[in-house]
Amino acid sequence: MIKVLGAKINKNNIEKRIRDSKAYSKKALERINRKVAIAQRLLINDFENHPITQEIQGGPEASNKSGVLSGYGNLYSFIGFEEGSSPLVEARAFMRKKINIAVAKRGKHLEFNVKAPSLIDFERVTRMPFEAGNSWVRMLELGMSSFSYYMYKRSRASRSGKGIQIDNELRGAYSKPMPYMSAILKTFRRRLS
Repeated sequence: MIKVLGAKINKNNIEKRIRDSKAYSKKALERINRKVAIAQRLLINDFENHPITQEIQGGPEASNKSGVLSGYGNLYSFIGFEEGSSPLVEARAFMRKKINIAVAKRGKHLEFNVKAPSLIDFERVTRMPFEAGNSWVRMLELGMSSFSYYMYKRSRASRSGKGIQIDNELRGAYSKPMPYMSAILKTFRRRLS
């Protein structure tokens, strides 16, 4: 057994050398990129499997599996998407864009800032087909008053081919507010932390 006396290890110096090494930074960034990529795949999966997404994807003939319209009609015809259109294309493309990661040194630590998509970002790519400025994602989350005037029936006057807005109230209710993208994004952020 060898005994060394008087030797002192400078822990702070070792930590600084590791922290300042390119290999350490590279490995840390690889790990963060992997974690973000997994969270992004799960974000897309959550979106695709959500009942609202599936109902809109189903077009004007879909059942109201989301429950937003209390079993009456469907979201594609209620929102008034143009028959044959694909209203989810822009949201899907937005979710598949690479998520940016910024690296900064903060004292003794490396800090990774992930530019995660927000609800406002999704509102920009999910505009109502006939209302300037409003987002169908936001309106689904809040509930829509126009549900009172919505009639689910085939009509030539219908944008979707299967839903019209009439002059008289059929029911005195809003569509049911439903956490949709806000809930999906909250889960996404939780997976990153």
